[in-house]
Amino acid sequence: MRHDPDTLPQGRGAGGWAARAAPAALKAGAPRSLRAKLIGVVLLTTLVALAVALGAMVAYDLRVYHRAWLSDMSTQAELLALTTAPALAFDDPKVAKENLALLRLRPQVRAAAVYGPGDKLFASFAAQPQDRRFPAGPQAEGVRVQDGDLIVFKRITFDGDPLGWVYLRADYELYDRVRDYAGIAAAVAVVAMLVALLLSFWLQRIVTRPILAIGAVAREVVEKHDYSRRVERLSDDEVGTLAESFNRMMAEIERHAQDNQASLR
Repeated sequence: MRHDPDTLPQGRGAGGWAARAAPAALKAGAPRSLRAKLIGVVLLTTLVALAVALGAMVAYDLRVYHRAWLSDMSTQAELLALTTAPALAFDDPKVAKENLALLRLRPQVRAAAVYGPGDKLFASFAAQPQDRRFPAGPQAEGVRVQDGDLIVFKRITFDGDPLGWVYLRADYELYDRVRDYAGIAAAVAVVAMLVALLLSFWLQRIVTRPILAIGAVAREVVEKHDYSRRVERLSDDEVGTLAESFNRMMAEIERHAQDNQASLR
């Protein structure tokens, strides 16, 4: 008795084995999932690399700015201490005030003051009326950031004798720079992600096309029991090796199917 190979029971022969072994994902749209995963990997890799690169650049620039600005204002305070020392020694607040007035050439400096004997205010400078806020007396010598401003206190000496203090308050633009960098980084990230998305669409076709071809042939084999189907090897990489292995597997399945058909005749 002869049997049509298409009507062989699912539990017997190579045809039944192939049908049972076919992944259910082939009927559930797995190729689309593979594309999405590949695009997601490309976008995630781009985002991480961009974040690391921008983060390193911004951190380095902010660190350089912080050190340079602290050094600049510390040097400015030292110069004021040198130029106002004679005014303190000869009790001439007018000269001290004239020296402080030169700070108008430094727009970042908001206020400055000289404290004389007894830690009393000797002369002062304010860039704007609202900046006329001065400490009641000198504080610890050094440079620090306070309430968004850079504060400098420097001791004034004359012939080795302490005479008073210089006080400086300047804009500390580090936080403004952080906000500016955040905006720039966001814009760069959007552009980079769009470019990466376009490239990923092109790359995923190159990578997934051979795999999708194998999936299409596998579906035809499952649906039509046509074990003579083969896939074209499109590359010499791992995907090409997968296509060749698939073709060998299909050849073996076809041979078993033919042998099984012959034995049932």
